[in-house]
Amino acid sequence: MLISRSVLRRFAPALLLLAAAGIAPTHAAETKPTPTVKGSKTAGVYHGPVEIWSSPSVRQATGECRHGKPEGRWTLWDESGTKVAELTYRDGYFDGGIAFWHGAQAGPRLKGRLKFRGAFTDGQWHGLVRTYWPDGRIRSERTYEADTLVAALAFDQQGGALTEEEARKVAAADEQQDNALLDALDEYIRRWIGSPAA
Repeated sequence: MLISRSVLRRFAPALLLLAAAGIAPTHAAETKPTPTVKGSKTAGVYHGPVEIWSSPSVRQATGECRHGKPEGRWTLWDESGTKVAELTYRDGYFDGGIAFWHGAQAGPRLKGRLKFRGAFTDGQWHGLVRTYWPDGRIRSERTYEADTLVAALAFDQQGGALTEEEARKVAAADEQQDNALLDALDEYIRRWIGSPAA
């Protein structure tokens, strides 16, 4: 089956991010078994605790569903069992804390280190969002009010502050990358629980 270039351009960034998190195959020739979803259904949709297993021994995600929509805290792991993300939902929308960690593919020195922490309110960025350098120091801080960036700070690898203009450029690039990863993880969860996008 041939895939058009426009389809590849649309999905390549998300697939790369999922691969970096250890949730998707790292190359096209690698195939993975279809995940198994464990949970109870009510009226044909998941309701209550749900687990997504990529194989009988590898749990990829756990969380709750309410009437077929993600609800509360969802945790995702890579193939090695390293936690790579926590997402919080309310009524199928991001609402609450969001965090990403480096997965096993980042190497033993970075595996499990925090790389991002932020929050949503009613499906919109809100409050403080921080990204971290691999050594644990703050890379950037973005502050949002109702999905609008109101302040940005960024630091080089030695800890020196960047100018406001440079910080806003870092913030814009980070937001784009963070949104792509969140969209990919949300799509992964929804694909296996059978929930349409919010």
